[in-house]
Amino acid sequence: MFKIWLEKNLYDPGVIWLIISFFLLPLSIIFGFIQMIRRALIKPKDYGIAVVSVGNLTLGGSGKTPLVGAIFTEFSPEIPTCIILRGYGRKSHGLQYVAKNGEILCDIKTSGDEAMLYAKTLKNASVLVSENRENAIIQAKKDGFALAILDDGFSKFHIEKFEIVLRPSDSPLLPLPLPVAGYRYPPNFYKFADFIPSIDDIKSTSEISNFPNPHTDKENTILISAIAKPWRLKEFEKHAKASFYFPDHYDFIKDEIQNLLHKSSATHIICTAKDFVKLENFGLNISVIELKTTLSENFKNQIKAYITSKLNH
Repeated sequence: MFKIWLEKNLYDPGVIWLIISFFLLPLSIIFGFIQMIRRALIKPKDYGIAVVSVGNLTLGGSGKTPLVGAIFTEFSPEIPTCIILRGYGRKSHGLQYVAKNGEILCDIKTSGDEAMLYAKTLKNASVLVSENRENAIIQAKKDGFALAILDDGFSKFHIEKFEIVLRPSDSPLLPLPLPVAGYRYPPNFYKFADFIPSIDDIKSTSEISNFPNPHTDKENTILISAIAKPWRLKEFEKHAKASFYFPDHYDFIKDEIQNLLHKSSATHIICTAKDFVKLENFGLNISVIELKTTLSENFKNQIKAYITSKLNH
C-alpha cells in the first residue's frame, strides 16, 4: 500500500525517495521554521491540575501507548488519574468519556481504537477523548481528577505540563521534518523535554497471549495489523504463514478478514492489542501480542516529583 511505502521511506529512504526529497527540501525547511515560530510564540497555561504528557518528535509508533498505560497503572491507585487523547480515527466529535472509573461508556466507533484499548486493558480506567485537549483537562479537573496523562501531547505547547519525549530506536535516517523525513518537529526540539527516557528507564516484554481460542500452528495462522511502522512486528512473523499490514487506525471489515483467512487456508489470527479491540467482535480465533511495560525507579521519581510539586502548589 502507498501509505505504508511512504511511511517506510520517511524513516529509511530508498533511492527514489531521496530523489523526491531533493525537490521537497524547501517545504521541509519552511515546515520546520513554522514549528519553531509556534513554539517560540505560544505561552503555556497552568490549568490547575498535574498534566503529564507522553509524546515524540516523529510520526507514530514510538511506544507512547504502553508507556501511558504504565504511568496510569503506577499512579492511579493513589491519585485520581485520567487519560486524555484525541481519539484518532473515531466517528465522533467533541468531548467524550470513553470510560470512567472502569465503566466503559461508549463503543469503539465513538472512542477510536487507542482510547478503547486503554478502557479495556487498564484497571479502573478513566479515559476522555477530545480534539480540544484543554477542554478535556478542564472537565477532568471539574470531575475531581488530580492527574491527567496526555497521550501524544507534545504539540500542545499552550498547556503547562511535564513533558516526556520518547526517542525511538529507529529514528528517521534523515534529520529533517516532514515532508522529507518522519520528524513532525525539528530534531533539536528534544531540548524542550523535561525527561527523555533512556533504554534503562523503560522495560518492555512482549508475548502472544492464549486467548480467546488458540490455534498456534504456524501453518494455520496469519498475522494481521494496522499500526504505525508495522515492521516493528517482524519478530512475530515467524509464528504465521503470512502477514497482512494495513494503514494505522484502519477500520477492519469482517468479510475482508475472513477472505484473508480463506485465501491463506488459515483459521487463526495473531494481532496486537490495539488491533484486537477492533477485531474482537468478529467471532474469530485470535491470539494477541501483549506488551508489558514497567518504569525504572528514576523514571517514577521524576514523575512523582512533578506531581507532588503540583499538588502542593
